[in-house]
Amino acid sequence: MAHPGPELHAISKKLKTLPGVEQAAAFGNDLHVSGRNVDQLARSVRDTIGPEHRAEEVETSLEEVFIDLMRRSQTT
Repeated sequence: MAHPGPELHAISKKLKTLPGVEQAAAFGNDLHVSGRNVDQLARSVRDTIGPEHRAEEVETSLEEVFIDLMRRSQTT
């Protein structure tokens, strides 16, 4: 999921603490948020963003997969 708009850092920080959110990272003017539980992820994003933001489901990129794998390897 991605949504452009103001205050991406604050939104990212909050999303990282919510159910279903495994990763939230800014890519330019977009915030890419991902997780394996689609229902929880969608609910967390919907409940966090305001009317000045837009959310849409997008395909996971290879870069996001790589970042997730690197993050997981650092915790083991």
